[in-house]
Amino acid sequence: MIKNIILFGLIAFSLGGCQKNIAPLGSIPAEYAKEFSRTQPKNFLVSVFVSYDSLSKWINQRPDKTIFESKSDQSFIGFPIQTSLAGPVKLSSINSNHLMVQAPAIFEAKPNVAGFNAGVVRGKLDLNLNFDIQLMSLNKLAVRNVSYVYQWVEKPMVKVAGFGVNVSPVVDNLLKNKYNEVKKAIQSNLESLLDSTSLERLLVNNAQNINWPDYTFPSSAVGLGIKKINLSPKGLNLELLLKTSIGLVIAKTNFDKKQKIHYYLNQDAKFGRELPFSGKLDWNTLNEFLTRLVQEKLTNKQVSIQVNGENTQYLQAQVLGFKGSRSKLKIDFLPVLIDQHILGLKVVHQELRGLSFPRSLFKKQAIRRINHLANDFNYDLLKSSELLNSFSGSIVMDKPKLTIDLLQWNESSFYISGSLGADWKILK
Repeated sequence: MIKNIILFGLIAFSLGGCQKNIAPLGSIPAEYAKEFSRTQPKNFLVSVFVSYDSLSKWINQRPDKTIFESKSDQSFIGFPIQTSLAGPVKLSSINSNHLMVQAPAIFEAKPNVAGFNAGVVRGKLDLNLNFDIQLMSLNKLAVRNVSYVYQWVEKPMVKVAGFGVNVSPVVDNLLKNKYNEVKKAIQSNLESLLDSTSLERLLVNNAQNINWPDYTFPSSAVGLGIKKINLSPKGLNLELLLKTSIGLVIAKTNFDKKQKIHYYLNQDAKFGRELPFSGKLDWNTLNEFLTRLVQEKLTNKQVSIQVNGENTQYLQAQVLGFKGSRSKLKIDFLPVLIDQHILGLKVVHQELRGLSFPRSLFKKQAIRRINHLANDFNYDLLKSSELLNSFSGSIVMDKPKLTIDLLQWNESSFYISGSLGADWKILK
């Protein structure tokens, strides 16, 4: 997108086919700025879908696989006991807030008999959990109506005199008598899994793995807040309150997104539908891009373009090889903002030299042609296919609305800022 936005007017005279809509006198021109204006982050709402497959991977990657445990002899069980995940979990749902979890698990206990360690009891089981998830307030989730059933895959055994003894009836009776206590322990661990720290990690991991456009990155601080949650048969539907701005950069140096982004959970419930953005393009990269583009359009490998922002009054461009190998076109110009998302071009001065005969006889006509194309040129960024196609794949943008409010330049690069409104969706 930023390729289309920045200094589009430099190639207007060579591409032709421009719309006949002369920029009004009230157009807002680009301006020189030693330091570019900073875009302030703001809240906006984004819909996020997280599949149960992605959620299962997040659970399986956690170092702590404990489902419930009791470490001390004074616990509700009466001796140390632990049940932990032993493989990938399967998630499903039958309504908007009820989650079902199927999990292979390992059962371990260290019972005491008359003050002596009676050995380690081990078994494997398939555990089925059912519970409701409720959003109590922004970022605060609660677990309700927990229930569980299990089936032994390998019955719990304890070694006595070197022989394995099946103690599943004893364990079954114990768990039956302590059913409510076990439920509370499971509920406590589930709520810990859904606390703000764990949720932030879940959201960050999914956000980091989104295939953003190559030149797009969130700002250095991103606030996340959960405003709504619904469970579907295939995954979680979330409405997130995201506080950030988006940056657009094309430069020769690669931008490391993961190292420069910090996330925190957002506590501000106010939101809008517009995402602030800013973008800049350094002159070296810009010149390479424009030269390559014009060479392709004109099928002329001799053409080259050099733009600079050294003058504080206007931008300067030099086009070599435009009309013959020795031709040199110099243009002083200003990009202008015609409407919220329509850009135009204003030529301040131009000079054409080095035309060979008979092109030199038509120098005035060539200059008039340049002025005519420049004044007639406008570009509607909202209709840019590159703008919309850049946010594709896992990022979906419906009903886009674009507003540009500032065009600036300095010696190093060109800069724009504005807002991009849409119904944002992220599918993961």
